Amino acid sequence: MSREWVAGLRTIVTSTAILRNMLIAVISNFALAPFNIVLTAWVNGPLHSTAFVFGALMACMLVGVLFGGLSLGFSFKHLTYKQLLVYGSIIQGGFIILLGCTKSITLDMFFMLLQGLALGILNGTLPAINLRIIPKDMRGRIFGILGAADTITQPLGMVIFGFLMTRIHLSLLFLIIGVIVIISGMVFILPSKQKSLNIHAVEVTPAEG
Repeated sequence: MSREWVAGLRTIVTSTAILRNMLIAVISNFALAPFNIVLTAWVNGPLHSTAFVFGALMACMLVGVLFGGLSLGFSFKHLTYKQLLVYGSIIQGGFIILLGCTKSITLDMFFMLLQGLALGILNGTLPAINLRIIPKDMRGRIFGILGAADTITQPLGMVIFGFLMTRIHLSLLFLIIGVIVIISGMVFILPSKQKSLNIHAVEVTPAEG
């Protein structure tokens, strides 16, 4: 078992593309992990609302995620992986930031719907890229390492943002979360030898290391 983990780590470290994708996923999940906690406090505080409103906001996001996933076929045909990651991150992060800019429940439901739509697209795009660049015989090990990294960083994000909730305004927390999400997507604008980022999903290319 330890040898498999070491082999997986070696593959990640020696592949710039895999390492970058993994770091971006972990950092983004670190920021998004406490989102529900911040949203709960937002509904309770500035919105002066109840659990029903929180449920409605979450339902709007889940509807957005559903439609984002259903739109992947169309998106993969008309946009490259890089475009989907960059645009999706900007849209999701932007609407998370806007959540903290208004105390209108109706507007917040609209923002949750659109950020959920972007999340649904991102959730389908990054794994699709990873399947292209991770060698078949290493996928189980690398996905296992990614899962372990998420397990560690998500509680860490909750602790840090939980502490910040007692120190700064909730709207600033939405801003911080949104900015981290946007930056994680903007990284894909940087020059890269990862050819699979610049193709459409309908095109077939061999896995890149």
